Amino acid sequence: MRQRGPDVSENQLEYPFQALLRERIPSVRFVHTGVENASARYYPDGPPRPCAVLCLDCIANRKKLELYTPIGEPIAIGRFLLFLAATGR
Repeated sequence: MRQRGPDVSENQLEYPFQALLRERIPSVRFVHTGVENASARYYPDGPPRPCAVLCLDCIANRKKLELYTPIGEPIAIGRFLLFLAATGR
């Protein structure tokens, strides 16, 4: 199962994104990424490693670029950045 991770630390507009993606891919699963508050301790195996991350309003956020570029080079969509893992990973 491939997981997608919205990073909503800069903008909480995640539900429309999730609804649109679920319409196209009903089996998609979401995990929150970039969590830095006390709830991060609930990740049983450390931070999730999704195959894609949509980082809302992260266009100029160096910290987020460093965090997610290992997934894949970012694609800018307005002020959002989309990080996609290479196919076959």
